[in-house]
Amino acid sequence: MIRLSMYFGAVVACSLLLVSGCEKVQKPSDDTSPPTLRWTAINAQTNDQLKFNGSGTVNARMGDYFTVILLAEDPEGIHQITMSASTQWGCRSGNIGQSHGPSLGATQVQNLQPDAQGKVLTSIFLIQNANMNFQCQSGFQFTGGSVVFSGTGTNYGGQKVSGTLTIKVAG
Repeated sequence: MIRLSMYFGAVVACSLLLVSGCEKVQKPSDDTSPPTLRWTAINAQTNDQLKFNGSGTVNARMGDYFTVILLAEDPEGIHQITMSASTQWGCRSGNIGQSHGPSLGATQVQNLQPDAQGKVLTSIFLIQNANMNFQCQSGFQFTGGSVVFSGTGTNYGGQKVSGTLTIKVAG
């Protein structure tokens, strides 16, 4: 069974903050350029880091475990980030097939506001884990499955960008 959970590890969070910075700028009166999304999938067994701008796909093996980080950035300020995940997989025994899912995790939402000086952050991130350990009933063979992470970033001008990261396991 797939387990999706939030993970706010101090080491990962601090590392990401060092890379992305905590830059603040004055809140813009208008922002017509959309923010950007960057995904990082870290394989816990190998420490391999796969990075994607916007959207991407990771080919995984059964039993792999990933930490997924979504970073939303806008040089004029980021107002909101969201991330959710859904899981789906199939199993087969002879001519009988089973489909499991989609199971949906709760959507994480982080809203940001200007500080007392009217300054806003230019980047923010969310983290979730994915355990690629799909289970089939006795007598059934795994035929393939995936976890699809969906994310959005919205700036203070209302410009919104969406992206997905798909982690899939072939049967």
